[in-house]
Amino acid sequence: MQKLHKQLMAKNRTYAGWHRHPRHGFYHFVLVAIFGLFAATSLLLQAGDTAHSYEQAPVKTSQKNIKAQKDLHQLTTELLGAVKNYREASEAGKSLAAQALVEKAKQRREKMLAAARNSPAEFLAAALPAGLAAKLPSEIQPFMERDEQISGELENIYEEYFAEGRARQRIYVTDKNSGKKYELNFASGRLDLNSGSVVKAKGKVLSDQMVLEQAGGTAVQTISVAAASVSGDQKTIVILMNFADNSSQPWTQAQVYDVVFGGANSANRYYQDNSNGSVSFSGDVVGWYTLPYTSTTCDNYTWASAADAAATQAGVVLSNYAHKVYAFPRVYACSWAGLGSVGGSPSRAWISGYANDPRIFQHELGHNLTSRHASSLACGNKQIDASANCAFSEYGDNYDTMGYWNSFQWNAPQKTVTGWIGSANIKTVTSNGTYSLGYSESAGGSLTQAIKISKPDTGEYYYFGYRQPKGFDAGLPLGITGGAQVFLWDGSLQTKLLDATPGNGFSDASLIDGMSFTDPANGITVTQLGHDAGQVTLSVTFAGAQCAPKTPVISISPSNQTSSAGGSLKYAVTVNNTDSSACAPSTFSLTGSAPAGFAGSFSAGSLTLSPGSQGTSYYTVVSASGQTDGSYPFTISTIDGSEPVHAASASAAYVVYTDLSAPSVSINSPADRATIGNSVTISVSASDGSGAVKVEIYIDGSLKTTLYSSPYTYRFNSKKLARGQHVIKAVAYDASGNSSSASVTVYK
Repeated sequence: MQKLHKQLMAKNRTYAGWHRHPRHGFYHFVLVAIFGLFAATSLLLQAGDTAHSYEQAPVKTSQKNIKAQKDLHQLTTELLGAVKNYREASEAGKSLAAQALVEKAKQRREKMLAAARNSPAEFLAAALPAGLAAKLPSEIQPFMERDEQISGELENIYEEYFAEGRARQRIYVTDKNSGKKYELNFASGRLDLNSGSVVKAKGKVLSDQMVLEQAGGTAVQTISVAAASVSGDQKTIVILMNFADNSSQPWTQAQVYDVVFGGANSANRYYQDNSNGSVSFSGDVVGWYTLPYTSTTCDNYTWASAADAAATQAGVVLSNYAHKVYAFPRVYACSWAGLGSVGGSPSRAWISGYANDPRIFQHELGHNLTSRHASSLACGNKQIDASANCAFSEYGDNYDTMGYWNSFQWNAPQKTVTGWIGSANIKTVTSNGTYSLGYSESAGGSLTQAIKISKPDTGEYYYFGYRQPKGFDAGLPLGITGGAQVFLWDGSLQTKLLDATPGNGFSDASLIDGMSFTDPANGITVTQLGHDAGQVTLSVTFAGAQCAPKTPVISISPSNQTSSAGGSLKYAVTVNNTDSSACAPSTFSLTGSAPAGFAGSFSAGSLTLSPGSQGTSYYTVVSASGQTDGSYPFTISTIDGSEPVHAASASAAYVVYTDLSAPSVSINSPADRATIGNSVTISVSASDGSGAVKVEIYIDGSLKTTLYSSPYTYRFNSKKLARGQHVIKAVAYDASGNSSSASVTVYK
């Protein structure tokens, strides 16, 4: 550095002049200070943004920022290191170590909350086992995940992001005991119940987020299912509200009333037409009410409560209405355009800035009537293919108001749920034959309005419906009204429109005369023979199912465990063969990627499984002796050399933790210095974050019994004890071998 400085002094006049200035050192210091202040401010701003990032709407993250984000397992490792530093700190350094520990716990919590919402499986793999979490210092317990079981009423909400072509389903349960509201997130599966249903849920809780292994089984038990009201007049109130920082009133009560109830294109007229008079909407529009909140953040539940209070104070009897809709000027902090609960008593919907458009009311009130979305599935140049080869679009059915931004009637399978197509008008086809299908806009009569055919390889059904340009369907294109529409549906979630004429979009998705829809995997062929203004004629043939190999489902249980360095842990690896029933048994080889320095082995290196069956192998992982405390993830994969689609993987974690905390133990009876007779019952309490493994009971130093589970109670015949003083001692052990004891002195 000195050599470079001499060269610059000799050859660069500007550099030399600057360094010969009598006060250049002072100026140099000022420049460095300014630069340092700028850098520090930037870092503080970045830290502030990071701390609150999970509350903001999703944004595109640069590759550089992605790399900068700390892995959850690394954060857990750093947290356990901070715990060790705190416990080993001197009294003088304890406060500083506690501060560092809390900051690390807060940082990890924010990342864990983001994972709970966006990657539940990752959350569970990175979560600490309950016993270990309970052992951590009390200062960080408020920031740690915990095991919880709740029971209460469920709310199923759809968030609509129409501009992005996506929606987000959110499931909330309000615990009947605590009154706290939790959002449920599932590592596998999807829970889809009507709002108002009652469930019992068990999972990991962090803040207001609960993460569960699956949407069923022992994780979620359905206590009761809420029924839907899909007939008769639907009493509805629309509450107009604005905010302390935006008191604008972009629509009048009369305008909104016309959009929802009175106008020719209103939601009321739409549902009367859609249901052939089975359903209507009537009600009131009230407000405007200015809420004591700003629109700088999105808090629709708080706003709804405040709007209800304002309406009640104005004399509105809210219990008179089955549906409540909250409409307000566009709030950009709410990135969604609307929200709608799936059913509910009362149901609820929120409209952000679009209350002059009947289509959004038709859509959200459709959710309130328990309808899900009308989606699409495009399989390239094929009519149907394995789902992995098809493109799913949440709002892809442009010919159903539950799809993208239109006022067309519900499709045929949607109408079967509400009974607008009655059970007598649904034909389940299981044999070869010719079948007539009437148009779904009619009242039905004796005509079939929906044909249903089982799709065995996925457990779904094909539904065939026929549409004509009548009523709100008057604007349907010829490519829809010229033949039968084909849908894929499982009977509960969103319907999926298929393109029977693939290659040029869904505007001509229906069959045409002489064309067939073919599912080679299941041996199903449906040919359109002809059509007129009243019905379409279809020929159905079954040729027998063919083998349709599919990606297996692999799971690891538990998703994480803890042991001290050098310990051995066993994980159950379960593989489900999801091939169609026509396939032969397959052999799934297992491979494990144990963390560096660890050793892993399978009880069975491969599993031979028939379609629809499952098998389990146990993966034993041994950590290295002297391994640093931390969370160490690993992955297990399936491989089938004869079938590339048989590839799947799952992840879990081995948490190394040096447990130095002894369990707590006390003798409940007899009391210290008590007098005993010829028989004495000894009762012991023992607890530990990871659970006490055993309790030993001694009398005068002699081991009398070892108890391995609670209650720790021992009845001792004390006839042979000599008169005088005796000592009863209890020793409790935890899983790490730590022990503690308690004793009492008694007299006989």
